Amino acid sequence: MNILEGQYAALWCENAKGHTRFEANEEYRIFDIFYCPALAAELSDAFAGLAEVIHARVTIPLSRNPRWLNHAMRDSIKQIMECPYDEATRSFYFDLKVREYLLLALSTIYDTSNINYRFSSAESEKIFEARKLLLKDLSQPAYTIKSLSLAVGLNEFRLKSGFQHYFQSGVFESLQRARMEKAKELLLTTDKPIKEICMLAGYPRITNFITAFRKIFGYSPGELRRK
Repeated sequence: MNILEGQYAALWCENAKGHTRFEANEEYRIFDIFYCPALAAELSDAFAGLAEVIHARVTIPLSRNPRWLNHAMRDSIKQIMECPYDEATRSFYFDLKVREYLLLALSTIYDTSNINYRFSSAESEKIFEARKLLLKDLSQPAYTIKSLSLAVGLNEFRLKSGFQHYFQSGVFESLQRARMEKAKELLLTTDKPIKEICMLAGYPRITNFITAFRKIFGYSPGELRRK
């Protein structure tokens, strides 16, 4: 199973052994959660597919192919990794958050709302190439839908449908989220001035940047730095 950046996979098993291969000279960050069967079984009534897997008592992937993390799942992971509580309350917080993440993951795996979407392998490649182009240099002005569709040779409707199907977000929503994630990382890991980070995240006006940042994270860049 080949898992790309921004994807996840889920496996049901009692015991599992395997090997993981990485490309040389690359840096990776991997996030894993292991659930006890009893906890997962609590949600089996809501997901018929999961109930079938549990009763089969075999090792099996919950989805045939890796799935894309949506924004809610990314937020859940970040909240777990950036736990604001001390040791006394951390376990309770983790318990709530890993349950939340499991619900979000299963909702994506067993969601059938996009069942009518059908993309050929060529169309799928163009959709992924469009996302790569869109996020290549976040400091530069964004592609328009028209220019992006022309760049990859796919009509605008199929391009927008493809983003919703594969990435669970619109084209510009994906771009804005990537810009904000980059800005947050720079705020936490560098001493660059907020005005410079604003430009690196593709926002020529700092007021627009602060408004967008607060809308996504619930606090301003300055508040994050002070924390």
